[in-house]
Order: sequence, then structure tokens, then C-alpha cells
Amino acid sequence: VRFVHVYGPTETTTFASFHPVETVPDDARTVPIGRPLRATSLYVLDPRLTPVPRGVAGELFIGGEGLADGYVGRPGATAEAFLPDPFSDTPGARMYRTGDLVRRNGDGAVEYLGRIDRQIKLRGFRIEPGEVEAAIRDALPEARDVTVDLRGIGADPALFAWVGGGALTEAAERSLRARLSKRLPAWMMPARIVGLDSLPLTANGKVDLARLETPGSAAPDAAPAGFATQTERALAELWSALLQGAPVRPGDRFFDLGGHSLLMVRLVAEVRDRFSVTLSLKAVFEKPALEAMAAEIDRLMPLAADPGTDADAGPIQRRARRGRRSGGAEGA
Repeated sequence: VRFVHVYGPTETTTFASFHPVETVPDDARTVPIGRPLRATSLYVLDPRLTPVPRGVAGELFIGGEGLADGYVGRPGATAEAFLPDPFSDTPGARMYRTGDLVRRNGDGAVEYLGRIDRQIKLRGFRIEPGEVEAAIRDALPEARDVTVDLRGIGADPALFAWVGGGALTEAAERSLRARLSKRLPAWMMPARIVGLDSLPLTANGKVDLARLETPGSAAPDAAPAGFATQTERALAELWSALLQGAPVRPGDRFFDLGGHSLLMVRLVAEVRDRFSVTLSLKAVFEKPALEAMAAEIDRLMPLAADPGTDADAGPIQRRARRGRRSGGAEGA
């Protein structure tokens, strides 16, 4: 028996692609939709309709002789979905926008990731949840199901991920985040990754997002230990409050845990209230590690305690103030 997986929206008449299934690895999560049928083209494009490299997610467009003429009596919908095909040499050729998020694997076969209409806009970045979900599946092979959603907490919405296959300990979540940091940019990193025995489903078998609870603070495996100073411990508590309750340990870096530019501004304000020092945005960029940032706060504390010293002042201004206090002429 020869088993072939085929794919194709109704707008492509029957099928557009196929993939012969000979062996399926035990850890396989899906079967590729494969390669195009004869006289059919598959394009994986970015929002500017530019082809993306292998391994990069993009929207699937289909060209070739199998396309339908359009939607009967709906010229507007036809124009929106059937676009001119810039990659074809045939005059008047069109391509169909599928709305499916896909990527080409190392063999060139197309893999389906999800729907493009789940796109999320977060802090000016457009994020495809399917791309984040695919990265989590790659980094956590034992996960049975994965879903990503945008949830708002106060004025700071964030990405959250849920994986089926059992609860994740704090250590397991941190290990997974470390692996994801090599695959995803910081702005695509979920604020929390929650492990569940199974994900709730709707009547038609899709993940029921409404029944997924937004996680709060992570339950630590053990009381945080290893902080060298009280400043480090207090700063870790402050970070955790800003980062949707993410656990913070010695050696962590602010941006690796999901910190971003908007949170930097709040961090500076919180540090000012908590430690009575002015931590500059530049210092946050240059010293994102917990220990380095705490050391910078400790360095600023004696300066803040001296009412005649401004921690943000340059060396010339500070020398001038010392000169005025000592009665010298250096301030001139």
C-alpha cells in the first residue's frame, strides 16, 4: 500500500501538493504537505511578497493551472485572494493567497504550521503564533500539543505558551526558555510556558483558548538561593514583578527573561522608588545581568546619599561641585 498525504484549498480545484509517506519517525508531529503537483507552484512569501529562506516561516501562495477563476459574484473577494503572479512567465498568471503559515524544511518539502490570521501585534512587532509554537515543538520533542496566545496583564500584554504532556517544573521551564533563546528573538519569547496534562479542546477538536488560564507567578522548585547581596535579592523580586511573575535566579539576564524597551522604563522608575537611585537606560542595556545591575545600583547608592552629587552628572560637573564645596577655583 502506498500512502500519500495531499493538500489543497478549494480555490486550487483539487489538490496543490503531495507528500509520499514511507516512514514516519516516532517523534514526528506532522506530515509535510510536500511538493507541488505538476503545473503547480508553491511560494512561501513574507508580507512584502518576497520569498523567504528555507526554515523561515511565511505565508503559502499557490500558482499554476489548477487555480479557480475566483468567487462567483464576489469580485472584491476575488481581487483580494487571487493576486498577480510575479514569479510566472505566463501573461496574466495569478497566485492564490492561502492564509496558511508554512515553512520549507531541509529537504525542500513544505510544512504546515498554522493559520496566518492568528497573527499578533505586540509592541510594534508582528508575531505568528504558529512560528513560536513550531520553535517550542522543536525545542521540546516530548510536548504533545502546543499553543501560544496573547494575554493582557494590566497595561502590559505578553505572549504565553501552553504545552501538553505534563506539568513543567521551574527548572524545566527555564531550560526550555534557554533553548528557545537560541531560536527566537527576545520579542517572540513567551513570558511564561505552562505545562498541562492536555490542552482543552472545542467540540470540533481545536484548542479552546478561552479555557486556558493565564498563568500567574511561577511556583518555584525551591526558595531562591545564591544571591550574593541584599540588593541582588531585592532586584530579583523587582524583575519578577515586572516580568509577569517569571522566577529570577542568580546569573539571569533581564532581556533573556522577556525584558523589553517599555519594561526598561518601568524598571528604571521602580529602581528609583525602591533604592532611591537613578539607574540610566544605558546602564540597563550595558549591564543586563542581575549581578552587574545590582552592583551598579550599589555603586550609585553612596552618590545618591551625597546631596551635592548627581549620579548622572559628568566628570566635569562633579569636579566643579567638589571645587565649590572645597572653596577652590576648579568650578571656574
